[in-house]
Amino acid sequence: MVEEDKVTDIKQSVNNMWNGVKRVGIAPLLLTFGIGYRVGIHATRATLQRTVSSSGTIATKSNPPYVLSAVLVAFAARELWKTFPDWIKRQIPYLKRRYKVEEVDFDPDDMTSLPAIAAKLQSLFALAQEKVVDAVRVPNPQLAFIALLKIFVQLKDERSRDRDRRYSEAGKNVENPKDVLEGMDDMFEFADWAYDELPDEKPLSEALKEKGFTLIRHDKVALPGSVAHYIAISKERKEALIGIKGSSSFEDLLTDCCMQAQSFDLKEPFIKGGPTEIRAHEGIMLASKRLADEVEVLVEELLLPSKYKLVITGHSLGASAAALLGMLLRSRFAQLRQENSNLLKVWAFASPPVLDYDAALACTPFTTTIVNNSDIIPRWSLSNLLIVMEYLKNVHNRLEERGMTAKDWKSTKSLFHMLTQSEEEGTPIMTMDEIRAAMTAANAKVELKDPDHLYVAGRVIQMYDLWSKEGYGQVSVADKEGAHPSKLSNNTIPETETEQNTRTAERVNVDNGASSILRYIELDSRMLTDHLSPAYRSSLNNLLSYGAAKVDELATIPAELSD
Repeated sequence: MVEEDKVTDIKQSVNNMWNGVKRVGIAPLLLTFGIGYRVGIHATRATLQRTVSSSGTIATKSNPPYVLSAVLVAFAARELWKTFPDWIKRQIPYLKRRYKVEEVDFDPDDMTSLPAIAAKLQSLFALAQEKVVDAVRVPNPQLAFIALLKIFVQLKDERSRDRDRRYSEAGKNVENPKDVLEGMDDMFEFADWAYDELPDEKPLSEALKEKGFTLIRHDKVALPGSVAHYIAISKERKEALIGIKGSSSFEDLLTDCCMQAQSFDLKEPFIKGGPTEIRAHEGIMLASKRLADEVEVLVEELLLPSKYKLVITGHSLGASAAALLGMLLRSRFAQLRQENSNLLKVWAFASPPVLDYDAALACTPFTTTIVNNSDIIPRWSLSNLLIVMEYLKNVHNRLEERGMTAKDWKSTKSLFHMLTQSEEEGTPIMTMDEIRAAMTAANAKVELKDPDHLYVAGRVIQMYDLWSKEGYGQVSVADKEGAHPSKLSNNTIPETETEQNTRTAERVNVDNGASSILRYIELDSRMLTDHLSPAYRSSLNNLLSYGAAKVDELATIPAELSD
């Protein structure tokens, strides 16, 4: 009986092993075996030692092979292989040949091609070197940047009031945010749902159904140069909804990084009298063109004959793809670009810059971009990097004047003393007037219509709070009684870390992608978190729930800080 049990156990073990082999596949198995075999043999040979015995004879001693190490390396290699996307595995032959980009035949528009991606990135780096590094030539940008941060700390109060003044004077201030944000809380949820990460793991189809939409397509797979998205229809509203997913994968990152401005031809002008050639973010434009090709039949055969409205929305990468998709569809269908046509609307949340100056402003009739506070993504552009470098050049010149360039012991000592001063000690190496003048000069040197500079599309709604308000950044959401955040006590302690780190906007202005408040990278501790979905949701809900904040901090700005 015991022998039969052993035989049964052996058979079961062999069967399990074979099933495992079938699941893994023969190629990864052979790769695993090959790596393990080579590592094991190499380890064995490496441990052979020639020793001389006490009798004078030569003997060979062999340590046991490092079997465990070989197995572990092979297992790691197998797991690494499994993580590689299929589109990369297909191009292993290119990697084996150690190609040079210029010697490989490839489609430049195929962003699943490693040579194509490499060529685009090389071109982008060359442009950045030419435009930013070589043109501006800041001797020590890292040192100038550290000094700038120190200046900002020392001028914190003045800088806060100056920042609030600039925001209040930019574009058109809206007294009642509902006038421009009505319905944007729901629209943002449609954009955020494209990430397919709904609360309580609710299916997307169920969430859309609760809003009166029926899901008809959900493409979750995104390759470089394409975007995941969903399409839903509401018979009651006679409306079609396209939600485009933002960046959440390595493939999305590659699409984002191919950000050089390139020329693209349109079938027809997307506005009356407009151009048929535009310049746009290369990676996102290629992704948007592919999506436009996919939905063109749906628009032509179903939506337009049925007189359905088309709403396109997205967050981050999804927002910029939404803006470009709307522009492309208008260029392909005359019905969509008729004057006063409301058949197509784009709502873009946290979009990166994607269009040249003229095209970005021309999208105003059908595209609205929403920006939250100091969100860095709508400000992440070549033109803004140039402005920052010009800004740093002014700081570096001041360091040279003060003998703080760390070129010798004396200047290093002076620099260290300046950097280690407390906020109350010493005098900043630049005044607020000089900071403002440096910013103005930097902006003036960077041309708006440079063909390599891109901007966010359409009308821009900027949601912001006040830095100069007492207790800034301490409380960002309404308390349990529902009081407006601006009316909460300064001693109120947020219940959670999320509440403390999520800043809530309380004012709104309307401008365009070339707005003065978008033409520089706002250095703030929340410049990254302001981009995330919770921050946008918090600001939208607050503005729509409470209306315009009735605060008068800006009225107290000293006259010397005004232009």
